Amino acid sequence: MSRYHPRWSIEPTLSAADYWKSSALSGEGSVFGGGSVWSDTNVDALNEFFVENLDYGEGNFISKLKSQLEPAPPDAKKLAAEMLWFMLLCPSNIGAENKRQTVFTVWDWSGAERPLADPWLRDDVLRGVGSAGTAFNTQRWRELVFFIRFMRSFRSL
Repeated sequence: MSRYHPRWSIEPTLSAADYWKSSALSGEGSVFGGGSVWSDTNVDALNEFFVENLDYGEGNFISKLKSQLEPAPPDAKKLAAEMLWFMLLCPSNIGAENKRQTVFTVWDWSGAERPLADPWLRDDVLRGVGSAGTAFNTQRWRELVFFIRFMRSFRSL
């Protein structure tokens, strides 16, 4: 894979993805702190409260996600925030502040303290590597469904 970008270094973003791979995908750790956020239990909770409880009604993605995850355990809400962080790493047509705010919004639902000084939330990490299409932004719920299903399948192996 090319690591060249004509306007900025993508190394911070790729380093974040590598950290996610070793701490979360290969383990169960949290990207933003301690605990087993990426556990089978939390992935299954997201499957139960989000994937199996899709909301096709009015409202935007975040407001619907909030109501769907209301009964979910706090660590499952942290996992949802971390999954959205990972999903938002690469798009460069979404600003770093918008990405951070999305992560913080969902993280706040867990009741845990925000990971404000986390190195994986810096602007250079969240700058992205390329533009995502319109469907990525308008169909984000589908992306999250795919990611949750992927994690369940991956963990079963």
